[in-house]
Amino acid sequence: MYFRNERSYLYLYFAVAGSFIAIAVAIGVYEAKQWEKFAKEHDCKVIAKISGYSAMGTGSDGKSTSVYIPGRTTYHCNDGIDYTR
Repeated sequence: MYFRNERSYLYLYFAVAGSFIAIAVAIGVYEAKQWEKFAKEHDCKVIAKISGYSAMGTGSDGKSTSVYIPGRTTYHCNDGIDYTR
């Protein structure tokens, strides 16, 4: 593939990055819809909910680091299994 200048490469990189982002969002939306369908069919109820939080720690190199731990929700469904998302 031949481009006339560096700006053309920049446009190509943005197009590829945008495509990856769009695909990731589409997959996330699809999975969320699948879960909603499953939860409705299996009468899932929230039994625990933990909100996300930030924590400070020390890395293996001895430097202080900040980490974000995302929130999670646990559901109990009529199939007898607890699911955490």
